[in-house]
Amino acid sequence: MYETALLLVIGLLYLVGSRFRGPLIEPGRLFLIPWAASLVLLSLGLIKHDLIMTMGTFAQLALALSSFWLGSMLARLVARRRALAPRHLPRPPLVLLGALTFLTVVYVGLVAWKAFTTPDILSLQSLRQQHWENFWTGQTSSLDLLQTLSRSGTIILAASLPYLHATRARLRFQLASTGGILALLSETLLAGGRGLAMNVLVVLAISWLLVYMAREQTPSPIRHLWRRHKTRALTLGMVGTLLMYTLLAVFPVSRNSALADPERIDTFLGFAHGAALSERSWWLSEHLPVPLLPQMIYGLAYLMMPIPRYTFFIENSDIEEWYAMGQYNWPTLAKLRSVITGKRNTWIEYRAEIGSISEQYGYSPNPWATGVRDFVIDFGVIGAAFALFIFGFLAQNLYHSVVARPRMEKVVFYGLIGLVIARFAFSSMFVVGPVLNTLYLSAALAVLMSVARTVGRHRDAGLTTSQAWLNTG
Repeated sequence: MYETALLLVIGLLYLVGSRFRGPLIEPGRLFLIPWAASLVLLSLGLIKHDLIMTMGTFAQLALALSSFWLGSMLARLVARRRALAPRHLPRPPLVLLGALTFLTVVYVGLVAWKAFTTPDILSLQSLRQQHWENFWTGQTSSLDLLQTLSRSGTIILAASLPYLHATRARLRFQLASTGGILALLSETLLAGGRGLAMNVLVVLAISWLLVYMAREQTPSPIRHLWRRHKTRALTLGMVGTLLMYTLLAVFPVSRNSALADPERIDTFLGFAHGAALSERSWWLSEHLPVPLLPQMIYGLAYLMMPIPRYTFFIENSDIEEWYAMGQYNWPTLAKLRSVITGKRNTWIEYRAEIGSISEQYGYSPNPWATGVRDFVIDFGVIGAAFALFIFGFLAQNLYHSVVARPRMEKVVFYGLIGLVIARFAFSSMFVVGPVLNTLYLSAALAVLMSVARTVGRHRDAGLTTSQAWLNTG
C-alpha cells in the first residue's frame, strides 16, 4: 500500500519537474528514476518478504525524496541557460593522470601474476574470499596511500575518455584512458567483485552523455541519439542489456558456485535480504527460455530490497538518534578524528553496529538500505532531509556549470556526483572508499586547473599589455 503511495509521489515529482526540459542525467530525474525502478521491480512480486513499509517510513522517504527534488528545482530556477562546446585540456594534468594510471596497471599486473602463480586462487570465489579476509584482518601494504592515489587518478582518466575523444586529444592519452578502464575492470575481477566495474561504467555513461549534449548542442541526448543514430542506439541498448545480464546472473554464479543450484537460491536470499523466490518466479523460470533466470532474480534482489530494508532499520534500531554528523558518510572525518583524539575510528564502530543489528535477525551484515538510511545515521530524519535539499541544490548548480562550460575536470566530477545520485536509492556511495577518494582528487584537480587557467589569463593579459606598450613606445 505505502510502496504504491511512494511510487505515486515519485511520479508526481517527476511530472512536475518534466515541465523544465532536461535530460535524464539531470540531478532531479537521475535521483528519482532509480527509486521508481526499485519500487516497480518490487511490485512485480518476484520475491516474497515480510518487511512491509509503515506509514512512518513512507513519510520519511517521501520527505527525503521531496527535499532533494525541491533543492534541484530551486537551482533550476536560478540557472543560466547557455552551452559551449568542450574545450581542449592542458597537457600537464593528463601527464599526471597518465602516470597514476601506469602505476595502477603495474599493480594490477603484479596482482594478476600472483593469482596465476598461486595454486587454487584462480576462481572468482577464492579470489573474493581472499579479498575479504585481507579486508577484515586489516592487511594493508606500506604503499596503500600510493595505491589509493593511483586508483583515483585512473578512475578520473578512465572517465575522461568521452571528453578526450570529443576534443580529439592525442592518441596516447586516449589509449592511456582506455588502458585505465581495462585495468580497473581487471582489478575488480581479481578482487572477486563487481562494484568498482559497475561504478566506472555508470560514470563513463554520464560523462559520455554530457559530452554528447555539448557536442550536438541538444538538451535531450538520448532522444537525439535515437532520432539521428538508431543503429548505434540499438547497439548500445543490446550491449547494455547483455552487460546487465552478465553482472546480475552470470557473475554471481561464477563467484559462488553454490548459486548454480536453483534450490539453494532461497538460502542465500534469506541470508542476504530476508527474502525468498516467489511462486511467480519459479513459474517464470519453468516457462520462459531465459538461462539462469532464478539467479538473475537473485541479483535483482539487491535493487529491490533496499527500500524494505530501510523499514527494517527504522523499526528495529535507533539509527535516527546516532547523529554521527558526517562521520559515517564521509569516513575521512572519522579517520581524522581518530588521529587527533587517539580513539578508535568511529566509522568502523558504526559499520560494526549496523552489521550487529542485521545479524540479530539472521540477515547479511552488509545490507543496502538506501542512501537515506546512511544520511539518517549522520543527521537524523529531519537533518537528512535538509542535507538532501542542500545536496540537490548543489548538484543541480554543478550540472548547469558543466553544461555551460564543459571542461574535463567538471565533466568527470559531475560523473562521480551523478553516480552517487543514481545509486542513492540503494546506498550512499560516499561511504565507498574508491568513490570518495576519487571525488577528493577530482575536486583538487578542478581547483588546480581553475587556478592554472586564472594565472594563465593574467599572464597573457600582462604580455599583451607589455607588447602594446613597446609598440607605442
